[in-house]
Amino acid sequence: MTRAELDVIPLARPVIGAREEELVLEVLRSGQLSLGPRVPAFEAAFAARLGAPYACAVSSGTTGLHVALRAVGVGEGEEVVTSPFSFVASANAIVYQGATPVFADIDARTLNVDPQAAAVAEVQIRPKKTNISVRVLALAWVPWWKTSDGKMVCAWK
Repeated sequence: MTRAELDVIPLARPVIGAREEELVLEVLRSGQLSLGPRVPAFEAAFAARLGAPYACAVSSGTTGLHVALRAVGVGEGEEVVTSPFSFVASANAIVYQGATPVFADIDARTLNVDPQAAAVAEVQIRPKKTNISVRVLALAWVPWWKTSDGKMVCAWK
C-alpha cells in the first residue's frame, strides 16, 4: 500500500464477491428492479439485526435522513444540530422539514459530530428560541479513522 493510499479515507469501497454478483443478476433477470421480493426480505432481516420491530428501505441516504426526521417529528421552526463535514443532504433533509440546520464541529479522530460541540450548539440555541425544540442529528457517515501507526480502523467492528 502506498503512502497516498494510506491517507485516503475509504468512503465507499464495496466488497463484491461471487454471491453478490449472483444475487444482482437474479434481480436483473427478474425484470423487477424496484419493489421486488428482496426489499421486504431485506427490511425484515435489517430490523431483526437491530432488534427493531420494523425497518424501511429507501432509495438514497438523503431519503433516509428525510424519513428519519419525519419519523421523529422534526418540523417547521425547529433547529437541528448536525455536522458541517457531510454531504449537503444532511442539511437539505432538515430544510425539507421546515427546520433550520445548526452546525456543530466534528471530532478530529472519528470525523463525526463532536458530542461536546453538539451540546454547546444546543445550549446556544435554547436561549434564542424558547418556543422550539432542539434536535441533535448525529450522523455516522464516516466511521473510519487512522490510528497513530497509520492503520484504518472502523468504528463498527
